[in-house]
Amino acid sequence: MKRPKKFNGHCYLIKDTIYFKPLEFNYTNSEKAVIKNNFIEFISKEKSFRIKIKKSALKIESQLDLTKFEDYAIFTYKPYDEDTDFKPYDINQIQLKGIDMILNKCFTENKSKLRNKDEYLKQCIAVTNQNNEQEVWIHCYCKSPHADRSLKYNQIKMNDGGNCNISVKINLTKKEYSQLIIAGLA
Repeated sequence: MKRPKKFNGHCYLIKDTIYFKPLEFNYTNSEKAVIKNNFIEFISKEKSFRIKIKKSALKIESQLDLTKFEDYAIFTYKPYDEDTDFKPYDINQIQLKGIDMILNKCFTENKSKLRNKDEYLKQCIAVTNQNNEQEVWIHCYCKSPHADRSLKYNQIKMNDGGNCNISVKINLTKKEYSQLIIAGLA
């Protein structure tokens, strides 16, 4: 059996956020982590990292049931210093169903360019934009053993890949999609 890694330091909890003080969590250079949807997500400019929670005495309020959405992963938006137009947003179960319906429409209307929607893993980042509208940025990647293992723990980064690497923006407030981008081939 593999021994768990142990990290020393101080932290405190406010609502769903763990703050590491006086120093950041060295493994990810994170100053905080968010507890959401049975994960602890370390927030850092350099690297995203998540740990699945198997057992906890904490009450986790932002709980999505992803059993019907197994090929989805929801990540927390990490604002950058110069990026003040967007704020993190937590979607609810009804909105997750709406995202899936709008994504179905996107794939149906672009079926000559894309594969079947079920062939993709979907990583989502929800934000509130400068107009106070809820948006979800979705990155889709073709299913593969490596991508399947990474889906829920790390944001996958891919520069090319053709229609195995697409992104789309969904505006939940307007119930529409835009900015469908299909990667080029290497």
